[in-house]
Amino acid sequence: MAAGNSQTIVAAVYDLTMSAVAASESATISSLVNDATITTTGQGAQAWQVTLSNPAGNAGAGTVSAINFTQGANNGVANWQTTIQAAELFDGSTALAAGTISATSIAFSGLSVGIADNTSKTLTLRLSLKNTAGALKDNAHFQFALTNGDVTAMSNGMTTVSVNSDETQNQITVLATKLGFASVPAYVVTNAAFSAVVQAQDANGNLDVDDTTSVTITKLTGAGTLTGGDALNLLNGTNRWAALVYDTAGTFTMQAAGGSLTTATSGTITALLAPTVTDVFMPQYMQGIASGSSNSKRVPFACRVTFSNLIAGATYRYYNQGVIGTDTATATGAGNCILASPSGSFVRTSSPGLSTAGSYGTFTTDASGSYTGWFVLEPTGNARFGTAGNQVFVRIILNDGNNGTSPKTFLTTPDAATVLAFNTTGANTGTGIWGSSSATDKNFVLLYDNVAGAGQPLAAALVESDGVAENTAASYVKFYNDSVDGISGAWGTIIPNMLANGIQRIEQRKLSDGSLVAANTDSDGVWPSGANTVNPAGGDATPVVITATDAPLTGAAPTTLVITGIQVTGGNVLIDFTGGAADAITDFTVLSTANLTTGLNPIAATITTSGPGLFRATIPLGTPAAFYRIKR
Repeated sequence: MAAGNSQTIVAAVYDLTMSAVAASESATISSLVNDATITTTGQGAQAWQVTLSNPAGNAGAGTVSAINFTQGANNGVANWQTTIQAAELFDGSTALAAGTISATSIAFSGLSVGIADNTSKTLTLRLSLKNTAGALKDNAHFQFALTNGDVTAMSNGMTTVSVNSDETQNQITVLATKLGFASVPAYVVTNAAFSAVVQAQDANGNLDVDDTTSVTITKLTGAGTLTGGDALNLLNGTNRWAALVYDTAGTFTMQAAGGSLTTATSGTITALLAPTVTDVFMPQYMQGIASGSSNSKRVPFACRVTFSNLIAGATYRYYNQGVIGTDTATATGAGNCILASPSGSFVRTSSPGLSTAGSYGTFTTDASGSYTGWFVLEPTGNARFGTAGNQVFVRIILNDGNNGTSPKTFLTTPDAATVLAFNTTGANTGTGIWGSSSATDKNFVLLYDNVAGAGQPLAAALVESDGVAENTAASYVKFYNDSVDGISGAWGTIIPNMLANGIQRIEQRKLSDGSLVAANTDSDGVWPSGANTVNPAGGDATPVVITATDAPLTGAAPTTLVITGIQVTGGNVLIDFTGGAADAITDFTVLSTANLTTGLNPIAATITTSGPGLFRATIPLGTPAAFYRIKR
């Protein structure tokens, strides 16, 4: 290298230092220091002082342009952004900049703090606290930290690795002046225990954890009597009264009083009568197994019930399961849910609950706090369904009507269904029955042993297709899987083998409101196709099949046939009868038997009509005398 081109390069030497000013922190910061901005040293509270020094020589003067205070290792205030209202950096009494507060830091930018050679600057951090109720944690300590990377300087640089404020100082102090209800239900049930939580609070609603005042809860307004509010000492500034009881339906308020603290008044609470459930359609039978723990022949069970005394206009989450008489009042029971959604596909769940979408259904009560709807249960291999003859009640589990995820109300149907096992003989056994029809998908089919539809139905089934595959685990009975599931208008269920009257009425009812769409009847339980429902004995292998001609389940509910006159003339038996105005002469069949101990069989007859709904059957007179029946 040529001598004339040689250069000497000298590395920059930084010499700025920083040090924490001893005892510069506030011992405590009152929760009531809530200045929206801090522009003078008379506002906020002094949190820390740091001295920046520039020794003589070396790098010369420096200018600090940004400082970022972070949380020290022993900081006790987790989130600064929700705790600190404002922060300001001062040089003596001069405000330099307002800080940008994040969860874990306070950043000051745009500074121009000049530190000449052989001088120093002491900067002061002041802050105020949020006045949001519950934002502050009583007795928590701030600890601030600075590292050499947190201080941005021009023409010089920081050499001190890090400094920290005193972790025992800057304690947030909440001093209670009032009592406050921290938790009060909007609705309670009369004569049932409910709870309320009371706290000792400052003017902003922050909890004073050091307060131990003795507090009593009493009724302030309302016609009834409140009990369970006897004196309790606050523990860590709070306590819970878990056995409050109000005895009268209506609205009321409570007050909490104790010591020198200002008395607290609750919001208005509505006391409701105990929620109830009433059966609308509660079938007498459901499928189960004779014994064991595996149920591979399932068919759905449907019922319709009415709830009363719930919160008016509230949307509840629910699921339903089966319980027996030995279950406790808050047992959830067993069984899978098929949630009968009012629109869209039904939803089947084997893990019912109130927290995860798809594991619960919803309904909304009317202005009186009532709701009527369909509930569908799938029997499983649980012991409740595992003993033929068991009496199984449907239990509907509700949340609080306010997006809660925990069970709040347990409602159990007044009537139970008897468990039947598929078999051809024996007590508490049943036979499968399924039908094709023109019924609307997701409506319901009810079966009765009388033509009038009196009393509770023997069975109820949903009309497929409900939009969900029931047989996902190969757990449904074969006839349902092969001939019902997913087939529009099809339905299937179980009926008892001991059924002297047979099935005499099959009706379709709406999903939306349970109203009757159509019904088909057969007064002897032997349907036109020959399907015999009287004391069936087919089990699951030979189910009764109701054709779409037997029970189309469409149009207006058919009028019951009524015989109005019988006469013998001209070698004929004349039977006058009434039917529906829309009935045609081809809709009727005449059956006959020589005596009532043998079956009825179709015979030749001439049907005529004299007007809408008015009919005559002309039958050649036979020997011996015969019994006749007119069948639609």
